[in-house]
Amino acid sequence: MGVVTGRIHGLTKWLVASALLLGMAGVGFAARSLATPFVAAHSPAAGSDHPSGTANVMFDWCVEATPPDSLNGNTIDVMVQRPDGSNDDVSSSFSYSPTFVFDCAAPDLFSQGRVSGTITVEPGGNNVITAKLRDYSNDQGTFTLTITNSSSPPAEPDVDVTALKSSVIRTEGSTGHREDFVVENTSTGTSGNSVFNLSTPCAPIADNCQRQQSSVSLAEGEKDTIWVQYDAGVSPPSTGSVRLKATLDTDSSIHDTGSTSLTVTTSTVPRLDAVTPAVDTILDAQQTLEAFWCSATTLNQNHIEVLRNGSTIDTLTSAFTWTSNPYFNCSPSETSVGQSKGTITLLPGDNEISFEAF
Repeated sequence: MGVVTGRIHGLTKWLVASALLLGMAGVGFAARSLATPFVAAHSPAAGSDHPSGTANVMFDWCVEATPPDSLNGNTIDVMVQRPDGSNDDVSSSFSYSPTFVFDCAAPDLFSQGRVSGTITVEPGGNNVITAKLRDYSNDQGTFTLTITNSSSPPAEPDVDVTALKSSVIRTEGSTGHREDFVVENTSTGTSGNSVFNLSTPCAPIADNCQRQQSSVSLAEGEKDTIWVQYDAGVSPPSTGSVRLKATLDTDSSIHDTGSTSLTVTTSTVPRLDAVTPAVDTILDAQQTLEAFWCSATTLNQNHIEVLRNGSTIDTLTSAFTWTSNPYFNCSPSETSVGQSKGTITLLPGDNEISFEAF
């Protein structure tokens, strides 16, 4: 009687296993290689929301148990793609434990194990989790799970200050120079305007630095052009910098500084004697300009820039020709004479043209 019972029990077990395999094939097992690790169950559910910012994540893995195809718990690989597109390797936050997995097709024929851990779920969109695990035959299974965090991203105040000129050359003791800086509110997730206090931490040789205003109020993404006026000091030293610093009025740790390198020379520098047409005139869109230079030393190059509406600099040197022509307004000691002539396109608004010769 005992023999008969054993045979019936074995048959029943075989029938149950066959039924499970056939039944599961209807929901996708037929297309899956059971020799490759696969996830039979997971939590949380796909698309679930985690406004708390954390989630306990679990993957139940299965693979055919025929040696050597058992799961290798030392090959945990879990990555999370964040809403901003960056990728975090969170494998170290997960552990593996052999465990019975009810959803494996035939439990006695499969190696089963659970990979579990806790991750941060960032707000602002999808957090895509990609989990991988290998067996001892080095076959790798991959599973992807997407979850979200519907809470608002934290506000991140920030500011950027950019000098419109990287470097300038000035004559020792000359006064009333001006450099322009763009201050931009680069904050994210803030509301209303942010106020940034302005200061001029100019380095040696840039003397008497004065800012256009003491502060600027900007909405997120908004920018403004601020000038700094200064004098060229007496060397040494012969180099320094003109600087504008913007600091958030509610948090002094949020700040940025723009800088223009300043070189001061003691030699006689070229003198711009005249420019045609006259300054502050209303001009056509296409305008020919002439600049006349006088110098006691040899003039050998020139540089032309246009500051468009206080925010964008166009370098137009290549559009101008340089000639050494006599000019009646130069003094007898100014033996080198130059004329810079060219045609530029004037955009609507202010076009601040800067001529330089050396």
